[in-house]
Amino acid sequence: SGETNRGGNCGGACEEGDAYELLELSREATDQQIKQAYRKMALKWHPDRRVGGAPAEVAEAERRFKLVNLAHAVLSDSIKRRQYDAGASMHDLAGGQRTRSAYSAA
Repeated sequence: SGETNRGGNCGGACEEGDAYELLELSREATDQQIKQAYRKMALKWHPDRRVGGAPAEVAEAERRFKLVNLAHAVLSDSIKRRQYDAGASMHDLAGGQRTRSAYSAA
């Protein structure tokens, strides 16, 4: 894809990435392709798959897993996807909140 470093209001400082690249999709992806890509990447980066791994590896998996979930939340919603394609950031479309999971430090 020709676009890289979608940082939204962070001026490129956010390590957000591109929703399509996170899910390894083209911008023309169908809803079914988005669902399939999400499942594949969620399995790939799920923190439970790294239990007992090095702390840095587990932390990276958690970060990637959160971003994959965020990308799916945006691309699977037709309204949010249109807004994202028009330049909105994934975090803005998620209500400006960082995603939390059971793996996040409280």
